[in-house]
Amino acid sequence: MEIRKTLKDVSSSNAAIMAGIAYFIMFVAAIFSNFLIRGELIIADNPALSLQNIVDNEMLFRTSIVSDFLFVLPFDVLLAFALYVFLKPANKSISLLAAWFRIVYTAIYAIALLFLIMVLPGLNGIEESVNSNLVSIFCLKAFNITWLVGFIFFGFHLLLLGYLALKSGFIPKVVGWLLVLAAIAYFFDSYASILLPNYQDVSPKIQPIVAIPEFIGELILILWILIKGRKIM
Repeated sequence: MEIRKTLKDVSSSNAAIMAGIAYFIMFVAAIFSNFLIRGELIIADNPALSLQNIVDNEMLFRTSIVSDFLFVLPFDVLLAFALYVFLKPANKSISLLAAWFRIVYTAIYAIALLFLIMVLPGLNGIEESVNSNLVSIFCLKAFNITWLVGFIFFGFHLLLLGYLALKSGFIPKVVGWLLVLAAIAYFFDSYASILLPNYQDVSPKIQPIVAIPEFIGELILILWILIKGRKIM
């Protein structure tokens, strides 16, 4: 009962501030772990080189996983709650559904990270053991596949956010359409990885196209909520 009362007492203005803080922390941590570290170490079409990169930079690799568990996962959940509180005046049920889609995505991403953790015990024996090599390669591929599946749920999260923005009456419609475009980009990327046999070959061409709407859509929403939204709610 106390928890429910506390959740109801969170104002839209506080939720806007909470969303901004959570997004900033999560965004910085995600850039650090996924792009600056793992993006440089893991080469999608060269698992052997990826493993060697990880062995040579083991502490950085471990740090990236810890960063995700400490900052990305919990603040992703906090952001889901903050967006629910802020957007529920538009439609409470759909806002709640959008929050659950983000939480499911976060849970799937946590599972994906477990595959990276499974790489760690075999790092010392990579050069000597063929089995360690094969298991580690499998885990790296499983991480990428699991994460891409999670993006499908994240796409639905953004699609619902876009709908709420378009129907709210207080959020600029351009923000809503940017979110819908971002959702389509996530769907396209995720389903392409499943449907295209040569996805690894075309991925370098697809990623820059889908990355721009993916990044801009949610970022514009959070900035608008933090700068303008908290003042009008």
